[in-house]
Order: sequence, then structure tokens, then C-alpha cells
Amino acid sequence: MNCPHCKQEVQESQSGGACPHCGLQLWPEETLTETKPFKWFLFFILLFLAPVATMISAMLVQTVNENISPGIAILGGSACGIASGILLGWNQTHSKLQRFFICTMSCAAMIVVCVMLSFLGCNIGGYKMNWH
Repeated sequence: MNCPHCKQEVQESQSGGACPHCGLQLWPEETLTETKPFKWFLFFILLFLAPVATMISAMLVQTVNENISPGIAILGGSACGIASGILLGWNQTHSKLQRFFICTMSCAAMIVVCVMLSFLGCNIGGYKMNWH
């Protein structure tokens, strides 16, 4: 292959993607980027934030509590699920399309997990449902 800038012969096996004569970038250089360590502490805080908040709201309100605890469970569980899903999927790939797909799938899974944990927090906290 010849360099389009300096017209010198360049082999693909040499130079790491750039012309050794003029430095022109000929093909994408495959670099290994360092991945940041996963933030487990933040992940577990996000995972258990909504269930603990739901459990505390169910324990504090001793009367029939129709809107507070389920609202925290659904809205807070969804928000925590989205945040923890993004945290899970963000460092998995380098391609934007793959990152979007993995983040979307992990967000969907984590929303289900966080909402179910939040309803478990409702039950542990002594949530009383009014059936009339």
C-alpha cells in the first residue's frame, strides 16, 4: 500500500496505523483503552436505595398508606433501575451502538429487579393495603 500523502510504500504490519515517513493516519489504530474499575459500592447503593426508602415509608406511616409506599416502589425503583443499568452497561464495550444496546437491556432488567425489591421492602415494612 502507498501513502496518499508522501507516496512511500507502507506495509500494514508496521507503524500501527500511521505512515512511518510522514505520520499520516492511514487506518484506525487499534488501541487498548484502560477500563475503569467497576464501582460496586455505588451499584449496591443504587440497587437497595428504593427498597430501603419504601420499607422506611411503610414503617413510618402506620395507618393505611395507599399512595406513598407504592409510589416510591414504582418511581424510585424505576429510577434506581435505570441508574444501576447504565452503570452496569457503560464500561462493557467501546462501540456506541453496542453500548446503547447493552445499557438498554441492562436498564430493563434492573428496573424489574429494583421494583420487585421495592415491593419486598413494602411487605417487610408492614405495608397495609386498603381493599375497598
